[in-house]
Order: sequence, then C-alpha cells, then structure tokens
Amino acid sequence: MQGLFLYHTMKKLIAAILLAVIFQTNYAQESYPSIHQQELEHYNSLNLTTSAQFDSVTQFNGVMSQTKDSKTCTLQKIVFGWNPYWMTSQYQNFQWNLISDFCYFSYEFVDSTGAVISSHSFATAASVTAALNNGKRVHLTTTLFSNHAKLLTNATAQQTLITNLISAVKQRGATGINVDFEGVPAAQKTNFTGFMKTLSQRLHDSIPNSVVSICLPAVDWSSSYDVANMNNDAISSRNVDLFIIMGYDYYYGGSTTAGPTDPLYPYQTSSTSCLSKTFTYYANKVPTSKLVMGLPNYGRQWKVTAAGLPGTTVSGTGTSKTYKQIKDNTNGYYSASNVIWNNDAFFQLLPISD
Repeated sequence: MQGLFLYHTMKKLIAAILLAVIFQTNYAQESYPSIHQQELEHYNSLNLTTSAQFDSVTQFNGVMSQTKDSKTCTLQKIVFGWNPYWMTSQYQNFQWNLISDFCYFSYEFVDSTGAVISSHSFATAASVTAALNNGKRVHLTTTLFSNHAKLLTNATAQQTLITNLISAVKQRGATGINVDFEGVPAAQKTNFTGFMKTLSQRLHDSIPNSVVSICLPAVDWSSSYDVANMNNDAISSRNVDLFIIMGYDYYYGGSTTAGPTDPLYPYQTSSTSCLSKTFTYYANKVPTSKLVMGLPNYGRQWKVTAAGLPGTTVSGTGTSKTYKQIKDNTNGYYSASNVIWNNDAFFQLLPISD
C-alpha cells in the first residue's frame, strides 16, 4: 500500500512520501480506527518474523529493473518518507534522491508504564541502515491510539518512554522522534501539551539539531491539540519543530456520503471541511514554516444507493484502494467510461460493477 505526500505550504515547501502504506486520520468519528491503527494491528497479529515472510504477505516481488528516473534531483524541499516495519525489503526500490527524511513506523510501548513493547527491529532494520547510508535524516515514529490518560497522567511512565525513545534514536545515529498519538481526549489536552514540551526539550538537549514532529488530525473535533502552546515557549528547546497535518480521510470508510479523501475546497454545500480550511485553521496557530500538509495517494470505494454525485452510501461499506490496485485493475472492475468529475474537490467517480 502506498502513497502519501507531505509538503510545507507558503514560502518554504516541504514534501513527504509515505512509502508502502496508507496512512489516514480518523476524521469523522473518533471511534473509527485510522488505517495507521488497522494496519499496525493487522500485521502485529500475523506474528511474522522473517523478511521472506513479510515479503510474501506484502507481495514484494523483488528489486525492480533500473527503469527509475535517473535524472539528477537537487531537492529544494524537505521530503519525508514513512516506512512501516512490515515493508522489510521495499527500500531496495526507493529513489533515495527524492527524499530527505525517513521515518520508521512504529515504536510501541505499554501505556501505563512507558516500557517498550516493540521497536520492530529499529536498531537493525535494513531500511534504516539504507536510509542512513544514503545520507537521509532518520526519525522514529511512536504511536498511541487509546488509553491516553494512562500515559499522560503518569509522569514516571512519560519519563520512561522519553528516555527509551531518545536512547533508541541516539544509538541508531538518527535525527528525530515523530509522535503519532491519535484520538487524544480533550481532558488530556494540557497533559499532552506538557508531554510534547518535555519530549522536545529532552531530545533537543540530548541530540544537537534533532527534530520533534507531531501528527495532527485534519479536524481537531475535540480541540485536544494545543499546537500554539507546543510551538510557543520562552525556552526554545521546548518547541515542537514540525506540525504534520494528516490532510486526508475527510470522507472515511463509514461515511454516509461518498466523497473525496482530501477535497481542496468544500465538496458539498452542507460541509465546509476541506484542505483549504484545515490549513487556515492551523496556520492561525503556528508559523507556516513549521506546518506540513499530508496528502494521500489512495482512494475509497463505497457501495452507493444510486449513481451520481453526491452519492448516498450503504453505511459502513467504504474500503481503501491504493494507486497500484486501481492502476493494475486486475479484476477489471474500473471503467474509464461514464466518469464523473468534480472540479472543486478534484474528485473522480469511477463506476464499477459487482
């Protein structure tokens, strides 16, 4: 699964590619798990241990022939790439000249103690070694999808987690820590802000020129992410360096209406949520030079009650479809005929047959 672009807006452009996984935010319902969570739990449940096993499950067919773009690329932007641990060999096909930063997903821990559950071989992963050998800044992504209060009300657990994360990053010769805590409840807003400040100060004090980044929802429904406070502090080392907006899944798997994953402008008159509004919201809180916008390279497929836009879905039928799945079209379901295009949302409807 592949495709997520991240980029700075305004003067200083940053781009990022999500390598080999769909990452999407829990946009419309906090109870609806993101694919970050779904994919992580799925691959954890398989209990695979070898690269050959992972390559079989992820259908990695080996190193591609040298048909990549061989043009010299001098990056004018920071380009992030995420590699989930279950994509063990795909790094051999990465065009390293097209990215500047590499994130390894994911570091998991016990929410009540901060003790490590698994770093998924971050210390020895061949993809991380390749990134370092290619001169890329390496970041370790840590995730938390539930039970936030157990960590955020426990100072000892937080210190344990931070100590372990910094140790893992330092031992690997890496650059930063990427925090992906999704669905943080409003009651933990202050505690979460404090955690991010403490993490930032300790990492910056421990590793010169290190980077702390945080993943943010497309819409902060509960106002749980105090990004202005995370950014502004009398002690500069306590500032979060980059704020990564997960600008996708505006219409999610359980949506009642079929719609674009990341509409640039409102797709329906009844909805004003879109990328332009999301950007404005966060740009009013932190400098645009520290904002990163995530854009997907995947789509969703729903069963709908009738053809046309907008389409009413059969509730809970939405499934994600990668670019590769659409491009390969191995089942012959997708047709270029009778395509409906929405200019505001850059949304294309591809009718399919059962």
